[in-house]
Amino acid sequence: MKYHGILKKTYWCEAIMLNEIILFVKFGEEQYIKKLLNGTLHFSNANCFCRMERENGQKGQGDAFEAVFQLKIKAGYFIDNSTLKKRNYSEERINVVFPNVLNTPVFCITGIKRGDCTISESGEKRILKIDEEIKKTIKSHFPKADSAGVFFQPIDFINSFKQLGMFVHDDIHYYNFNIDGILENMIKYVSQCPGKINGRTSYLMKMDNNEQNTMYITTQNMHRILFCKDNYFSKEKEYRIILPQKSILKPKDYYIGWGSQKRQIYKMDEFFEGIEI
Repeated sequence: MKYHGILKKTYWCEAIMLNEIILFVKFGEEQYIKKLLNGTLHFSNANCFCRMERENGQKGQGDAFEAVFQLKIKAGYFIDNSTLKKRNYSEERINVVFPNVLNTPVFCITGIKRGDCTISESGEKRILKIDEEIKKTIKSHFPKADSAGVFFQPIDFINSFKQLGMFVHDDIHYYNFNIDGILENMIKYVSQCPGKINGRTSYLMKMDNNEQNTMYITTQNMHRILFCKDNYFSKEKEYRIILPQKSILKPKDYYIGWGSQKRQIYKMDEFFEGIEI
């Protein structure tokens, strides 16, 4: 996960990480893709993604488990920090939601890496073609999409978000959310970099795993839950940019100046047939 703006700490060299991404693509209806390429970005929030699946029953753009922290435990307990009362659990799967995360602005886009496509030579041209399984997933999950907006300079694309203040960006991490799924890796991912633990009000959740390592979910790392999704979505190759210091109750547009970045709109079928890079 990469941080920018007020929070300066980074865990990887941005150039090395984004070098894995050849281009960013946003799929959608033509009118909205044109707005994006002109600088208008549509941010949504976890509440909207949850409501989308609940209301129309379509799992793809919507996700009923968006930002839900799923715990599967044999035995454990929660302590209410305000009352210090303990509640015991045994052999249960518990869905935990952090309210502050639900209204965090989220921008979603597809990040195409070298393993997601083939690049062939055609005369002096280099043609990029997306993997067939990714194509099928995109067309299935985004049935109204008729256009693809392509950004050819991924590092410049990400750097443009500095105009919005502090932001966090990362690939989506996919996990098995089925009832028999193992979510230990998800817990480890979200609990990374908790910040200073100082007293009972500094963390939201405390967990001890089988290795007797204590893991904390705090106000500093809780936004990582927005980068965790079910394996069902893995072929979407989603990349996210979030604004952790902002809150929106409904979708909101933000404006960004792209400058001279190379970007182009394609019809969906034209894009999937192969584009010149």
